Amino acid sequence: MVLIGVDIDEVLFPFAGVIAKWHERAYKSLPSLDDLTHYDYEQDWGWSREKALEGYLATQPSPLINIPIEGALPQLMHLHTTGIRSMVLTYRPVTPPDDLRAGTHSQLTFWFREIFEKTVFCCDYPEDQRDKSKVGKEHKIDQYFLAYLLVFC
Repeated sequence: MVLIGVDIDEVLFPFAGVIAKWHERAYKSLPSLDDLTHYDYEQDWGWSREKALEGYLATQPSPLINIPIEGALPQLMHLHTTGIRSMVLTYRPVTPPDDLRAGTHSQLTFWFREIFEKTVFCCDYPEDQRDKSKVGKEHKIDQYFLAYLLVFC
């Protein structure tokens, strides 16, 4: 049976745009999303890891606030009902003081109850083995959805 791996940020839930809106409210300026080449805010926007995390957490008061990207839930439900298995594969930080594990489980449980077999945090792996493709291979996933692809399935 097919097993797909699904990323969280920009696949299930919006991320970069949420951070940019928080920055605009907090600093009265909007950093250019064109400047964002990856999720390393230290390099792209001159932020510390703590500043980026502060911005993200400021947008997460409850799982009801961060609404899934349009199309993600119905597509996953469709795949689930046709027998395709799925798991979450994320690089969200899970070590103190950055631990997003509880909030992530809360969001996934609220919006995607019983769809995912498990959630794997790449940060739980040794640093030289955290690559999502390597972790995915270890869990024997057949396909990995990294960004927006879910809406077009």
